[in-house]
Parts: sequence; C-alpha cells; structure tokens
Amino acid sequence: MTVSVHTVVQLRSKEWRNAVPNFRALCIAASNATWQKIKTINGPCELSIVLANDEFIRKLNKKFRGENKPTNVLSFPAAMDKVNMGGDIPSLGDIVLALETVIAEAHENLSQHFSHLIVHGCLHLVGHDHLEEAEAVKMEALEVEILKTLNIKNPYV
Repeated sequence: MTVSVHTVVQLRSKEWRNAVPNFRALCIAASNATWQKIKTINGPCELSIVLANDEFIRKLNKKFRGENKPTNVLSFPAAMDKVNMGGDIPSLGDIVLALETVIAEAHENLSQHFSHLIVHGCLHLVGHDHLEEAEAVKMEALEVEILKTLNIKNPYV
C-alpha cells in the first residue's frame, strides 16, 4: 500500500543545513517509513516539519507544556475531525525539532538520531505516547521496527 503524505520542511534555523545537509531527504524517508509501518493514514495528507533552534522550541515548550526549557522534539497533532484550514489536503500536524538539543543528544550519528526523532514525532501525531510505562514500551518497540527499515540500529540499547 502506498501512503500519500506530502512532507513540508521549514527551516527556522539555517544551521541545520551544515549540521544535517540531507535533512529534507531524511525527513521524507523517516516519515514515509512510519506511515508505511503503521498503515493508519487513509488518503492524502500533509505533514509539517519545522527545524528550529533551542530558543524557538523553548518558547513553544513553555507555552504548550509549561516547561521553560528546550526539548529535542515537539509534536502538534492536527484535529483530524476538523475542516482543513485552507489547504488542499488535511494536515496530520507539525513536528518541531531543536538543533542544539538534537546535536547534544546524538552520541554517535546525528543523521540517525535526527531520523529517530522524526519517527518519534510522527508516532505522536497519530496518537502514540509514552506517559505510561505500557505505552512507552509499545511506542519504543514500534520506533525500533520502523528504524530497522531505515537500517538504523535500536537507539534504546
């Protein structure tokens, strides 16, 4: 089954170009691998990925989660039952990544960590979470399966 998700990547921090030169291709590959695995997308959709810096994501984290600190990734699912706001196809939502935090966390391979966070964010957009232990185990296992299709080793070992 082919899934039709149009991925829009927005650079809010130009430093991403140097840190992850193939960021656009990685965003598309990681998100497509996620949609292929979960098979819950029924028709054309749009995904927005915003590549920002720590300061930008800190403000979002404070506003939406009450946490006045940067984080690696935030996901903002769209209300799928609402009318699409001005686009031709419905939006799955937005994923925002913070450059400095992502770099600091990437112990071995920045591109692989980046891809992992895109997969993680995509799963949040379709309802997966890790607030409870059972949810976390299920979500991590799904991430590992998806990452394997991208030839990325298990980040949790």
